[in-house]
Amino acid sequence: MGKPLVLVTCRQMQVELPHHRERIENLGFEVLAPDLGARQQFTAAELLERGPGMVGIIAGDDELDREFFEGADNLRVLIRWGIGMDSVDHDAAREHRVTVRNTPGVFGYEVADSAFAYILNLARGHLAIDSAVRRVNGPKSRAQRWPALGSESWGSARSDAKSLCGERDSAWKSSLSTPWSNQARTERQWFPSMSCSPRAGSSCSPVR
Repeated sequence: MGKPLVLVTCRQMQVELPHHRERIENLGFEVLAPDLGARQQFTAAELLERGPGMVGIIAGDDELDREFFEGADNLRVLIRWGIGMDSVDHDAAREHRVTVRNTPGVFGYEVADSAFAYILNLARGHLAIDSAVRRVNGPKSRAQRWPALGSESWGSARSDAKSLCGERDSAWKSSLSTPWSNQARTERQWFPSMSCSPRAGSSCSPVR
């Protein structure tokens, strides 16, 4: 009789598995991590096919429905990587006496990072601005996009402006008023649905 099988289908755990495999195997278990390819999850039928007789599973976003629990006769423990439990049929798990657990706190920092990124995106309207710019200018290549993101282009533009208006500070400052004013007018034409001009330092929101 072979060792009891633990199926690992969560991609993140598969990446970390080399650090834990020996410890799990020393406890008397066989560990199997089937290749997900380009996918994120397995269907219930695919899980049963890849892990016949499994006693445990460390799952990702797999289909953990009634079909899965009814087909996994020897299953005793299901660990759902992360905190989401929506894909698990808890009624079926209880009926088949399968213990279900998640891993709270594993993605805490990553979720917080994403949440703040979404908040900033919504507060500043970056996605709306990007979409509007693309509608006006069309898509740009990576080579066209990157120079505009750094300080190099700003320094180059400042140098060009100073060469045109002279080195005196007063002339340099006065030369900025017209270009910025024209840019603001252009931006308002680009973003008619925005309540302000989406420049650095301004706060933009859709007009309701």
